[in-house]
Amino acid sequence: MERTTPLTRLHTEAEAEFAVFPPAGSVFADDMPPIEVVASFGDTEAEYIALTQGAGLLDLPHRSALTLTGEDRLDFLNQMLTQDLKGLAPGRCVRSFWLNRKGRIEADLRVIHLADRTLLWGDRADCLRAFETLSAFIITEDVELANEAQTHLFALIGPNAFEILRTAATQLDDSTSSDLAPGSVVELEIAGAAVVAAFDDSLGAPRCELSMSKDAATNVYQRLLETGFNLAGESSERFRAVGFEAFNTRRVEASAPMVRFDFGRASLPHETGVLSDRVSFTKGCYLGQEIVARLQSLGHPKQRLVVLQLDDKSALPALGDLLYPADEMTADSVGVVTSAAKSPKRNGAPTLLAQVRFDHSQVKTTLRTKTSDLAEIVNSFSIGE
Repeated sequence: MERTTPLTRLHTEAEAEFAVFPPAGSVFADDMPPIEVVASFGDTEAEYIALTQGAGLLDLPHRSALTLTGEDRLDFLNQMLTQDLKGLAPGRCVRSFWLNRKGRIEADLRVIHLADRTLLWGDRADCLRAFETLSAFIITEDVELANEAQTHLFALIGPNAFEILRTAATQLDDSTSSDLAPGSVVELEIAGAAVVAAFDDSLGAPRCELSMSKDAATNVYQRLLETGFNLAGESSERFRAVGFEAFNTRRVEASAPMVRFDFGRASLPHETGVLSDRVSFTKGCYLGQEIVARLQSLGHPKQRLVVLQLDDKSALPALGDLLYPADEMTADSVGVVTSAAKSPKRNGAPTLLAQVRFDHSQVKTTLRTKTSDLAEIVNSFSIGE
């Protein structure tokens, strides 16, 4: 198992509990090498409260980055990726898939467009694969693609996230900081280091993903910790360093699909639950477009992502657990659990994300787990129909 974060010493001093990412049982772990991440700093409940009521600082050692430079970089990416990048202004970001010729996902990427360069953020395996495969398509274009292996990322998440960032950043002027809307990107300075910050509300609350050099990561992280704790004062609910257990609970509650959990390499975009956020159906050609367009026009995928809820608070299905029709005890499985968490908003009752066969994926369908616990589908993600 790799230990890639430059923050290991700080986490150890904070008595962090570590875990493997992707976790055991992940359906779409694919070729992602196991990486050590912080599971918790000892109080997952308090970390969850900070994410929902204040802000949490989450280390992201599994994330990485690519950099594109050259005059043709945005046009090149627009011909390759599923999202419409034509006219994307500097200081903006979007999410997109990089597909293979069969229309299946090679990488789930965040496109960060700046005046002098364009960044691609994604899981380490996705960035490595995108670097290798995208490079093969650069022929005469004025584009240079670099693998930024010495980049580190973490995230500020929660209602107070932007307040902490504004206070910690010494080169974030008022005119810029007043417009930290989803989809915006700013370059700033924290603890003397250059940082790129991209904003979204994918968890139903402000979220800021931050990128800097590995050499600067410890100082930036410490400055954000100091700023957060100073602003929180005596209220421990307003800010904490958080681990993946609390983050995952918040993510599952928000019904936010995540690569390596709910979809992965070789998934079809229509199976991911994030089709509309990653794919444009009005842009020109891109690799794999014919397959995506055919599925959009003529049918539906064999499976789709759904949200299920259980009432039994003692039960928490494991990742990879199979799902069966509720009224057919000997039937073949029709789905598999991809994410699971006990939801504080439901008083500890489990919420699941699952890939389910299309003909069993309608809302109010009841499925059972292998232990016969019943789960009802409360949401089926759009597949573009």
